[in-house]
Amino acid sequence: NQSAFNLTSTVKSTSQPGKSSIQPLSPKTEHVESELDSAWQKIQSVPKVYSLPSEIPVDTRLMIEAEDDPDLCEGNSLLDRSEFAAAEKSYKTVIGNAGSNSFKELHAWGGLMEIYQLQGNPAKFREAFANYAKTAQKLKHVYGPLADDVARAYQMFDQLAHVDSGKLREYLTRANLVSGTQVSPEEFMKGINYTKEWFPANLPAPQGTMPEMMQPNSGG
Repeated sequence: NQSAFNLTSTVKSTSQPGKSSIQPLSPKTEHVESELDSAWQKIQSVPKVYSLPSEIPVDTRLMIEAEDDPDLCEGNSLLDRSEFAAAEKSYKTVIGNAGSNSFKELHAWGGLMEIYQLQGNPAKFREAFANYAKTAQKLKHVYGPLADDVARAYQMFDQLAHVDSGKLREYLTRANLVSGTQVSPEEFMKGINYTKEWFPANLPAPQGTMPEMMQPNSGG
């Protein structure tokens, strides 16, 4: 990993005017970089102390605490460096220690979702997605009824397996004319089935009416 304090100097070459060359680091310079990185890590590890006005809403306070949670910050940093196993451990620590701060839990589940998506693991992604949606549902005054929306989307994917083929072909014909595409019913269903594989199926079914095209026994 490259140091955050790269002391490598770029200088003009005397033998090739107009070009630059990188001077090799001496052991002493590398030691200085290491010391600077160590000092920076210590600075980052110091808990932040806030003196927030008393009138700040509780949700705002909890959001600030979540954004600056040291384990969450560490998880994000590890994820950026593609250190997935260590990042996963940090995010799970956040979830275990979140207490009544659902924002911390939400961000951690989101981080786990990203890890599992990058690893191409639909099963773990679905589990994290379900927990993310359930946590967001507890904060629906901030994010809206996300779990209901996710469950409704899965319900729509499921119902598409029974859609009237004639109505689907008619819909795609109109959509292709408008957008200038050539999506066949077979390609459409393949895409739907792939997307459905990444959606959780264990969320409570929401109230609402399915679009007519997707309702079983809708005729045609």
